[in-house]
Amino acid sequence: MQRFALPIFIAITALLAGIIIGRYTSSSAPGIVSRRKNIPLSTETAANSLNPSPVSPRITGVASDSTEPAVAASSENIISKIKTALTHSGSRHTYATFSKIAETVDAKNVREVLAFVQTLPKPQEKSMLISLFVGRWAELDSPAAIAYAQTISAGTARNWAITSAVGGWAEHDATAATAWAQRLPVGPARDQAMQTIVSALADKDPQAAFDFLQSLPAGRNRQSLYWPIFSHWTMTDPVAAAERAMQIPVGANRDTALQVIGSNWANQDPEAAFTWANTLPPGEGRNITLQNILSSWANKDPQKAAAIYYGITGRIGARSINR
Repeated sequence: MQRFALPIFIAITALLAGIIIGRYTSSSAPGIVSRRKNIPLSTETAANSLNPSPVSPRITGVASDSTEPAVAASSENIISKIKTALTHSGSRHTYATFSKIAETVDAKNVREVLAFVQTLPKPQEKSMLISLFVGRWAELDSPAAIAYAQTISAGTARNWAITSAVGGWAEHDATAATAWAQRLPVGPARDQAMQTIVSALADKDPQAAFDFLQSLPAGRNRQSLYWPIFSHWTMTDPVAAAERAMQIPVGANRDTALQVIGSNWANQDPEAAFTWANTLPPGEGRNITLQNILSSWANKDPQKAAAIYYGITGRIGARSINR
């Protein structure tokens, strides 16, 4: 029976903490609500779009076993390497191997390589390889890569390919990629394309990505674009990210930034994140941020999180007695 006590205690603590924080931080603040709608669009939503929103951007900078620069190879050589790698597709190094192969493709042979990939029987392997090679193609000839991705039948392979093409394009010409994305019909595909562009920029320079976002005209779902920026930023410099977030005008955009910072910072240093969150002005943004931090803290150090929780409840109890 005792082995169930701690999980149950943590669950109850997290629930009560959410309620108590709302009361403690601001008596007039609205109840804590979920912000799940800010999470990037799902595969199912994307698959029903004319230009479906892909589910996973192309990942760059994958570590490989060699630091030698990639050299363009013939299509026959690349296909041979793909076949060899597929015999070990269950290995944890598979993606890194395919990423390294993709870097050897050039604009002259990419179509032949993709033609071979299209013949692969396993959908997951096919989708992953198409995504990688189209992403590489976009670095060399973005319009051609985008055009190719849009010819793929609706589904996961097309979703990933379009995202990879947009991400590769944004890495060397974010302005052109953005212009293309903004010409898409308003809807999930356009939203996902913009998230991909902002995320690609944020991966390299969050401040530059933030400045880029601020330069864009107001549009629908702009709030969700703060998510990748402050997620990347908090991982590298949470203090700078927090300072910049507080410069955003009060509202949903700032609340989103604060929640992202709190969640990510708590994974690194929950005590520092909690101390910071306690300096935030009362409001929904602070309530949800504190709740996220305490929840993360309880997963890593339930005893410490419980102590913080009881510290809050003790202060509330003292207030009630003195009234």
